[in-house]
Amino acid sequence: INAASLPRPGVMLRVYLLIVCAAVLGLTTACSSLLISAAQDGDTKRVIALLDQGTDPNEVGGSGATALQVAAVEGHLETVKALVDRGADMEKRPPVLGASMGTPLYLAAYLGHTQIVQFLLSRGADTGMRNDWGQTALDVARERGYPRIVQLLEQAEARALAKEQSPGLLAPSTTQMPLPKLTSDVDRLPAATGRENKHAYAVVIGIEQY
Repeated sequence: INAASLPRPGVMLRVYLLIVCAAVLGLTTACSSLLISAAQDGDTKRVIALLDQGTDPNEVGGSGATALQVAAVEGHLETVKALVDRGADMEKRPPVLGASMGTPLYLAAYLGHTQIVQFLLSRGADTGMRNDWGQTALDVARERGYPRIVQLLEQAEARALAKEQSPGLLAPSTTQMPLPKLTSDVDRLPAATGRENKHAYAVVIGIEQY
C-alpha cells in the first residue's frame, strides 16, 4: 500500500485511521517488543524498568508503531510521560499499513485524549507535523469536534508564531547606556581677587545643575 492509493481526507480517511489504530493495537499484542506491550497495557512501572535496563525508547514494534504512539492511542498519560522523560521521540512516526499514522500528538488529538495533548505540548511537541494527507493535529481536532483540544493547539501555534516572528523580544539586552556626566557650579569657583582681609567673610552659594 502506498500513500497515493489511500483514501483522501473525509469519511474514508476516518475509517482508515480507525483501522490503523486497531491494527496497531492488534499487531502489538501478537508481535511486539516487551516495551511496546507494556506501553499498550499502561504498565508504567514496567516501561520504566525496561528503559532503565537499556531498552531503546524509540524502537519500532511489529505493528510498525513506537511505544509512545501506542501509549498515546490507548490514552495512558503516565506511560506517555515516562517515555518522553526517558527520551522517546515525540515526532517519530514510522509507517503503519504503508502510510504514516501521525505523531503521538496527532493520535492523541484524533482520539480526544486531552491530557496527553496538553502534556505533549508542554514538552514542545511540533504542532505543524502533518500526516500523509496533509492534516495536522489541529485539523483533526476541529474535524472531530474536540473544542478543548482545539483551544490548546491554537494557543500553542500562536505562541510558536509569536516566538518565530519576534525572537529578540525575550532576549535580555547586553548594551548599557552611558550615564550622563554631572557637573556643578561649585566645582568651578572663581579665583579670589583683592586684598586679604582677616575680618571679612564670604558666603558662597552653589547652584547644582542636572
